[in-house]
Amino acid sequence: MLAFLLVGCGEKRVSAVPRPSVPVVFEIEGAPEDEAILNSMLGQLREEFRGVDVPPGPFGRTSDRYNHHIFWDSDVWMFPALCFFEPEMARVIPEFRIRTMQAEGVPFFWETKPDGSDGTPPSSRLHRSAPGSVSWMMGRASELGLARAEDADRVRRRVRDYYASISLKGVRSIDEYAEKVDDELYANLVANLASGSEVYPLARDSRSFLNWKGDEARTYQQAAGALLAVWPLEHPMAEPKVIADRFGPKINRHGPAMSEPLLAIAYCRAAEPDRAYEHWRKGWADFTSGSKFHEYRSDLKKPSAGYFLTGAAGEVNAVLYGFLGLRIQVQKDPLAKWSMPLKNGRWLNARPQLPRKWKRLTVRGFRVLDQTLTLVAERDTLRVEPSR
Repeated sequence: MLAFLLVGCGEKRVSAVPRPSVPVVFEIEGAPEDEAILNSMLGQLREEFRGVDVPPGPFGRTSDRYNHHIFWDSDVWMFPALCFFEPEMARVIPEFRIRTMQAEGVPFFWETKPDGSDGTPPSSRLHRSAPGSVSWMMGRASELGLARAEDADRVRRRVRDYYASISLKGVRSIDEYAEKVDDELYANLVANLASGSEVYPLARDSRSFLNWKGDEARTYQQAAGALLAVWPLEHPMAEPKVIADRFGPKINRHGPAMSEPLLAIAYCRAAEPDRAYEHWRKGWADFTSGSKFHEYRSDLKKPSAGYFLTGAAGEVNAVLYGFLGLRIQVQKDPLAKWSMPLKNGRWLNARPQLPRKWKRLTVRGFRVLDQTLTLVAERDTLRVEPSR
């Protein structure tokens, strides 16, 4: 087991939170360093969610950066990483969102203070995707039995009505560089999901989705709408290889760190697991100092402000939804190596794609609905059995 300490460094240092030894959830035959970092990342997420009723911000208790505000990070990055291992911890996120949903105006803020009030600075007022991100997460929580179906539907209807009451023109892109763009793909995708139909246009050209209308594919601070259409939104028209090849080289390599795991998922979906592995490794190796996994940074250009939980969640997600190939879909996948029914008529399907470096990936304590399972993947096969 890997024992790790929390070292406060960078701006606004806060007191260290004691950390126990990290339990081994992931066993990776042939890659002990990968196994160690992966378990440490899931362990850090677990510790930041332990005993709380408010989701942690991007840096949890390791930093005061962003004043512990809650972003879309909790809904789109942390919930998917935790939901199969610590469902009760993951449940904190939908419960907080239900508790703090606003009856008028914006139902969910871009930055939410721990007390549920608006903490969004003027520079971020043009973001429009936060309500849709929450609605998407609530749907997943309901399908996994971590939120009531009626609560998820109440959130969806509230978000649908909000989008119907505003314009989605002239918004800020999720990538943070582009402002006042039209048809920002991620915002329109999550708005469509809440609406139940394609009400809002999806920017694209003859090659693939675009991140917004008129996107010239020049440079991005972080992975934007097209890659998010591949995962987590899993739009059937998203072309994983085309999108990864087209937009991946244009993403700022200094960070934020979660762009690399998104590329890893896209290349797994394109059946290129070795290329995916290169991006997965970059997603943590480039943002840590050697083996000091507790110093996981968000941005290579800036001093570490604490442990970047969002990036850690991204790396865990790349293993679950990329290399293990987990997908939540409307029907059983005939090509899946394993499937099981969820709630609301959805199915959990798995199509593993292991890189050559990993001889075997074993995942212990995998919890879904009322079952606790062990998953063993080798290359493109998967064995699932009850945990002992």
